[in-house]
Amino acid sequence: MNVTAVKHYGGTTEGLFVANATAKQVRRWDFVRKEYVATCQTHENAISCMAVCAKKRLVASATAQGGEIGLFNLLHNTRSDLRSATHKSITCIDISAGHRSQVSVGSEDGLLQLFDASRSGNAPLRSFSHLHSAPLRGLAFHPSNSSTLITAGLDKRVIVTDASSYTTGSSPGRALEISAKSPLTCLSCTPDPVVIGVGTIDGDVLVYDARMAAVPL
Repeated sequence: MNVTAVKHYGGTTEGLFVANATAKQVRRWDFVRKEYVATCQTHENAISCMAVCAKKRLVASATAQGGEIGLFNLLHNTRSDLRSATHKSITCIDISAGHRSQVSVGSEDGLLQLFDASRSGNAPLRSFSHLHSAPLRGLAFHPSNSSTLITAGLDKRVIVTDASSYTTGSSPGRALEISAKSPLTCLSCTPDPVVIGVGTIDGDVLVYDARMAAVPL
């Protein structure tokens, strides 16, 4: 089994979601029964990343080839299929906890895309092609502002982007930019105050307070 992502969902009675790249599936593992109890997503290509939003009861996954993005609603047992604007590998994905159907993905070519699954069609709502000069490796919606995205990449930068300021032909507003000494491979953040944690290619973990982010804590 080639597992590319594991996400905890709810309490011990809820279990885990496991993305299997070889089987091209996302499956649910039940802690009590100690077995897989459901298959939530099946893709045509190998799965590269996955996100879970317990508050919205949503699971999203994306592929290394073909630009496949699936958003699965656990409550209604329905799936929305989205399509990346690039065929490069999708490397990171997140679901907005503040918006009922928004998903964002980052890819190998540095492209950041924002989708709204409630809209007709499967194309991105917005695309940001000039944020990072190297592959994206970490992505999160701002914990208290669903129109703000936080990204990290192999270009050694963390960028906080105000997606609401973007219009066609303009550059998205950069609320904050942090430069690290090494390429960044993953990202996570916590709310109130917003603390951003990133991992580096050297194996270090850097933690920043978004209010004074020039240097790690």
